Amino acid sequence: MKSKLTQGQKSFIPKLRELGLTYEEIGKLYGVAKETAYRYCFPDKHNASARKHLRSSTLGTTINGKHVLLRGLKKRLHPGDCELCGKRRRLSYHHWDDTNPSIGLWLCFGCHMLAERLEKQPEFVESYNSLKDKAKAEQVELMDAEFQRMRRSLDLHKKTYSY
Repeated sequence: MKSKLTQGQKSFIPKLRELGLTYEEIGKLYGVAKETAYRYCFPDKHNASARKHLRSSTLGTTINGKHVLLRGLKKRLHPGDCELCGKRRRLSYHHWDDTNPSIGLWLCFGCHMLAERLEKQPEFVESYNSLKDKAKAEQVELMDAEFQRMRRSLDLHKKTYSY
C-alpha cells in the first residue's frame, strides 16, 4: 500500500481534507496508508526537530487522578541512554514531584515502571528482598539435601565395594 508521492500530491492532501475527505479515503486515492495522509496534513508534528522540542518541553502526567499534558517545561537534556540501566532504548521522562515536574530522569520503559512501582509501593523493595532471601534459603536447602543424598549414595557404594 506504499507509493512515492510527488510534492504536488503531498501539498494537495490538506486541501482534500478541508473538502471533507477522511484520511482513509485520501490514502486509498493516493495508494498510501491513512497514517501517511495524516502525516502530510501535519508536517511540523512529524518533523524530527519539532519532536525533539516537544520531548524537551512537554510532559504527560497524572495529577489528582486526571491525565494532563504540561507544556513549556525545561526538562533535563535527553541523554540518549537510560540513566538507570545505561541501555540505549526509547526513553520517557520520569518525575516524582508534581509541584516541580521539570526535575526528573530519562528512563527506559522497564526502569520507568520499576521507579513508579518503588515510589507508589515502598514496601515492594522489602517484599522483593525477602522473596529473594527465601528463594536463596530454599536453594541452599535443596543443594544440602542433594549433597546429603549423594554422600549417602557414595557411602553405600563404598560399603558394597570395599576393597
